[in-house]
Amino acid sequence: MAQIGFSTGAVSKFTEIPEDRINYLTGLEIDAIEIILAEPEFVLNFKLDEIKPLLKDIDNISIHSVFRTIKHNKMKQSLDKLGTICSKLDASGVVFHPGTEEEYALLENVGFPVLIENMDAAKPFGKSVAYFSELFRTFNFGFVLDIQHAYLNDPTMVLAQKLVNTFETRLKHIHISECDSKLRHIPLYNNANDPIATFLRNNSKSRQVAWLDEGAVTKEIDLQTELTYLHNLQK
Repeated sequence: MAQIGFSTGAVSKFTEIPEDRINYLTGLEIDAIEIILAEPEFVLNFKLDEIKPLLKDIDNISIHSVFRTIKHNKMKQSLDKLGTICSKLDASGVVFHPGTEEEYALLENVGFPVLIENMDAAKPFGKSVAYFSELFRTFNFGFVLDIQHAYLNDPTMVLAQKLVNTFETRLKHIHISECDSKLRHIPLYNNANDPIATFLRNNSKSRQVAWLDEGAVTKEIDLQTELTYLHNLQK
């Protein structure tokens, strides 16, 4: 059975502060959490000593950042802080969206696992098996499957299956959600997207890694509804 939890983006409509988002989620019975640190100040000012006790019962912790959190005049401090966060929280790694060769080079030998996720149909790159095959020939990064992004690129889910099969040994976890007309992440249970739900229900390899739900809820009760829905997919 896959560990199940949420990205802190799931409660993004309640607060922008990472520590407050974590407080919302740790009251649920979850096994995994992904902490979004998408601004330089969120990384540099992250209250690690305050947050660590809240995560003591979470088995799978990851961080989601972006290149702008490190590409500034305090780049070394940001990278060092991300490394400290990963080490002290025993995090599986830091997720980034696909970038340029120069940006990837900034992440070589940083002292923490770097994970790259696949992009949706609106992005010009970072979507195909060929792209990630070339990337992983050059850089020793891990892989995160965003299943909704894969669906947008190929509703038959053949692409999702190929990404899992090809990069199985690099796959660290799966981002789960549905999306609205503006491609914003929303809970899966809202639409019960059959191809995504069927893939998760029937794909044995997807159950070997954690499921991190990114769907942004508008009410706290929706968190439990979504959590129950995901658990039912594993029955």
